[in-house]
Amino acid sequence: MTPLDPSGDLWTSGGAIFAIAMFLFAAGLSQASSTLARRASVPAFALAMGIGVAWFSASPWFGAIAAVAWLAFPLVQMTHGLLKVRVARHRELSPTLTYAAEFAELRDRSKEWEEQGFEIIDDCELHPGEPSQVFRFLIAPDHRHLVTLGWISQGPWILTYSAVSSWGQDGRHWMTWNYPLPYGLKTAPDVCLWRCLSADASDALLGAHLELLRLNDVAPMARPDLSEPEGARAAWLAFIHRQLEHNLNVGWLHTVDGGRQVAYSFRGLLGAFSQFFVTLLETR
Repeated sequence: MTPLDPSGDLWTSGGAIFAIAMFLFAAGLSQASSTLARRASVPAFALAMGIGVAWFSASPWFGAIAAVAWLAFPLVQMTHGLLKVRVARHRELSPTLTYAAEFAELRDRSKEWEEQGFEIIDDCELHPGEPSQVFRFLIAPDHRHLVTLGWISQGPWILTYSAVSSWGQDGRHWMTWNYPLPYGLKTAPDVCLWRCLSADASDALLGAHLELLRLNDVAPMARPDLSEPEGARAAWLAFIHRQLEHNLNVGWLHTVDGGRQVAYSFRGLLGAFSQFFVTLLETR
């Protein structure tokens, strides 16, 4: 019997059984509550893929190639997408009525914040925007925390997130958000950005943000200007433009189309890869 016949010998059959067992083990790790276990699921899936291919092909080299390809394929997809990204260097936020009419999920999220005493300030849309980006701003009663509810859509693809922002006495911007994807940019030195994926509900995100401020001994200052639509829009636009300009300065981005748009540089692609890989290891 040839090695390609699974019934040919005990070791060949054992390889198939072990590959299936490893896939099930990796799937279990990916659903575990432990961050370390979820990270371990990535190499476990790659190992299962390699063993399975090695068994079917009767070649350990094909198995090794398959394991590496399983890890590399998301990066290839990401490279293709990032190379096509073009973003306007200067953008504006304008009022929109689309928010309340279409986005039921964010209306529910907004209600959670309103129940905690936050007040709706503005609904607006980013222009030019591709993909489409819509925001709702809410302010805390003491004007010390600004909540941004974001909705990003392009065709059937939709992404939502929540962010809580505060500003220290020195003007530094402190923000906690649950943005589900890697940010893809370097953070400006006057911005402290914490991505807290475990905080989906409003009370959890606010609690995480307050803990961030406490641990860093930050007393957020009151921002009465944020209680007006123009002030909230200006604060969020300042964050967006500050990040773009900082990444242009450090070489992660470069200008195209006569300076009207920005795109990733080779250095920026490497940086985005590193962020994506860390996120891949934190697969939930």
